[in-house]
Amino acid sequence: LSLPSLTHFSVSALRKRIGTMVFLLHDVSDVPLELAKACRYANLDSLTTVFFAVFFVVWVLSRIVYFPNVIIRTALFEVPNCPQIEWKRDYCMVAFDGLLLFLFAIHVYWTFLIGRILYRTIVSGKVNDEREDDT
Repeated sequence: LSLPSLTHFSVSALRKRIGTMVFLLHDVSDVPLELAKACRYANLDSLTTVFFAVFFVVWVLSRIVYFPNVIIRTALFEVPNCPQIEWKRDYCMVAFDGLLLFLFAIHVYWTFLIGRILYRTIVSGKVNDEREDDT
């Protein structure tokens, strides 16, 4: 829900670059995750663990490091100084910035959950997909 709202606000508030970067950040970690899933379905447990660890590193770097330090910082501190969108700042920038901060909070929570899965994987030696039911 927050990502479609961010898309709408990025277009209406002339912040298409920030909206595009948010989408790119959400896609970059998909590749190692999909590789880990494929390896799991092929019963390649050691490669599954490797790709899942790579996914976690890419996730942390993109969503916990880059997202707040570049995208949120730009949206909160650099965009308000841009004279081309100064007139739109009042009615939609606060909502846009709030959605970015909400998305970051979700990223922190998901990172905790993914880190817990990674820890269990390292301890047990096997990735367990908790979402799927084998029944």
